[in-house]
Amino acid sequence: MAEQLPATHIWYGQNWSEGNGYGEVYFISGEIFCVGSPNTPPNEIPAPDDGNGTPGDGDQPAPGEYPNVFDCAGTLNGGAYWNYSCNTCMGGTTGITECPPLFLSKIDATQLKPCMKTILDTIKKLSNGSVAGIIQKFSGNLPGYNWILKDGGLPIGTNGQTSSIYNSSMGTVTTIFDSSKFTMGSDLSVARTILHESVHAYLITFFKTNLPNFIGSYPQMVQEWGIYNNWNDTHHAEFVRSFVNDIGVALEEYGKKNGYNLPSQFYNDLAWGGLTHTIDANGNVIETNWFKTNIPNILDRQRILNNLSAEQYGVNSNGNPQSKKGNNSGC
Repeated sequence: MAEQLPATHIWYGQNWSEGNGYGEVYFISGEIFCVGSPNTPPNEIPAPDDGNGTPGDGDQPAPGEYPNVFDCAGTLNGGAYWNYSCNTCMGGTTGITECPPLFLSKIDATQLKPCMKTILDTIKKLSNGSVAGIIQKFSGNLPGYNWILKDGGLPIGTNGQTSSIYNSSMGTVTTIFDSSKFTMGSDLSVARTILHESVHAYLITFFKTNLPNFIGSYPQMVQEWGIYNNWNDTHHAEFVRSFVNDIGVALEEYGKKNGYNLPSQFYNDLAWGGLTHTIDANGNVIETNWFKTNIPNILDRQRILNNLSAEQYGVNSNGNPQSKKGNNSGC
């Protein structure tokens, strides 16, 4: 086999003039190979077609200039091309005609229990409200938005916990869910926990990947860090301002996809999960100020607490039996 010469960048696509991507050209034993190269920096994309047929400048080649061209699927004179929006070789002989659902590649749920994976699969299909939009941010459309979900034991009273440590080298944020907390719970209780933790994952990722825009988007949260001195409470204060309503919207969409016919108020109640209580300086569990401020009527707060407890444990907040409205989680 002849010596492999250095690569030259050219356009390639379903036909030469399309410009769907770029590849690397190698001359081996008299043949030209055009192979999709996802690792080539975007700023090395060649100039647009100027029609002169000069090799390597992005033109449609002159007749006979490249007699043997292999596309990114390795097919001679094939029509496959590399789509950079989803980092996929598609078209031609690949059988892929559109970008795969990148959500599946950017949310790693391989370490979740099956009961939670099933619920997550439905959550992936949500489209209403900002929290559903957060889920889609982890679809791969934005660099650095990669979410790892794991099953694991957590302290009493903690259903899910998202690490504040962002793995910059891997571009990942990790959440642990304690499936043992849902053995008596409903799928709605699991769903609201996943949605809640997705917001934590989003805020941590946004902060670590785009600090100037994060500060511009959430200036009050930046100021409140000096008050709370921990990310959990700082996040939760922002949840109440910006996300709790849309968690309710996302839960209602989830419920409808599962055939539930429940009032919006019920889903809005569940959206308060994780936001109703905190621990004071003496270690006592108390209602949060934002819960009391936003839900000033004590009877409304009690209804919310009862619904949250019933969906997770089958009893109200006083320990009396209360039927779940969702199906058993299966955990």
